[in-house]
Amino acid sequence: MNSNGPYINRKKSDFVRRLFTNFFRYIVVDEFQDTDRQQLEMIRIFAKPSIGSTIVGDDDQSIFEWRGALRQNVFRIKELLDSTEIVLGQNFRSDEIIVRAAARVIGFDPRRRKKDLRAVSKRKGHLYKCRFYDVDDEAEYVVKWIREKLNDMVNDPGDIAIITRNHYRKKWVVQEMDRSGISWFDRSRLKFKDSWETALALGIIELAHDPASSLFLYRVMASVEEGGLAYRLDSEDALDIALNIRNQLKVAKDLELHPKKVRDILNVVDMAEIIRSASAGISDAQRRTRNLEKMMKDIYSETREHGVGLLEVVNRFSGHGAIQVLSGHQAKGGEFDVVFFIGLEDDVLPDRRNHNEEKKLAEERRVFYVGLTRASKAVYLTYATHRPGRRSASARPSRFIEQIPDEYFSEIIF
Repeated sequence: MNSNGPYINRKKSDFVRRLFTNFFRYIVVDEFQDTDRQQLEMIRIFAKPSIGSTIVGDDDQSIFEWRGALRQNVFRIKELLDSTEIVLGQNFRSDEIIVRAAARVIGFDPRRRKKDLRAVSKRKGHLYKCRFYDVDDEAEYVVKWIREKLNDMVNDPGDIAIITRNHYRKKWVVQEMDRSGISWFDRSRLKFKDSWETALALGIIELAHDPASSLFLYRVMASVEEGGLAYRLDSEDALDIALNIRNQLKVAKDLELHPKKVRDILNVVDMAEIIRSASAGISDAQRRTRNLEKMMKDIYSETREHGVGLLEVVNRFSGHGAIQVLSGHQAKGGEFDVVFFIGLEDDVLPDRRNHNEEKKLAEERRVFYVGLTRASKAVYLTYATHRPGRRSASARPSRFIEQIPDEYFSEIIF
């Protein structure tokens, strides 16, 4: 960082110094493991003079080094702020065997700080290791097991995820789902980022379709609650906000539920004002507005290119009504009852180019860890010994699978 650059000059500005010191009394930062060098410095400037700060990060989920994120920021911030570290080792999502397997795999990283990872759940859960001859066999059985889960384990197809390290590998599984009549949605098609403004907007569109639906009302309320919007919108209760939105939709006249009319639906409840009031300043509001614009474009593109209706698109975007297909990086932050982590050969995850680079290999390990811990009840780890375009007939399973003790795996019926 150039000491003569404009960034440092702004940092040394007396006005900015007084603003940071006197205006921001408490600082809260989440997903800190995804910060880069500049963001580390910015947070230090904000947090140093504050009365109290809470910075949350998990170095085991640092998987975005390729875009500038620095895992060591999690450790550096403690020194920079002379702060107290509280290690939270409890996993509230996954059943016991999934957490135990994840802890064993991530524990193989020699540079990792040791943590006592444990499941809050009292259920054992299920972990399966599945070897296939080729990708066609893999796709056939994955879809067979999906059909079984749809019948007896999950309430919504969106509770099932297919995670791949490389996008090309999903082709065989989605083709098999098409043949079997199973709805799926590829989240890599989305241009917008999942955030409170998009979750709320999707809920509002659903509620506009049927204002009497308790399910759609609940989804609006849940998005308000999860986004922490009630306080910022001068309300004590997320339900009050949801009911107010429903009342506005009920009295709206000539409301068209059409992909080209999404903006009109959101205007009824003054979504622009909600964003302005609930954002942390002008730039944050502008960023969220741009993200919402991308979502509206994605809605129109999805309905036009894939021949589905507005409500079905909104449902899929919200993670409901279809099997969710996503990459290991896209999976971060997600939660599913059942995860199929497919294509886990040793030159795919970890990528063969990273086998001899300790730092990159460690990040590949964390990608595996993130994918594994997206599941709450069951995980299928699958691989094939013969892959398209590969001359060798003896592809090995990922070393990360082999680092899980055999006794952790449940017996699987083919």
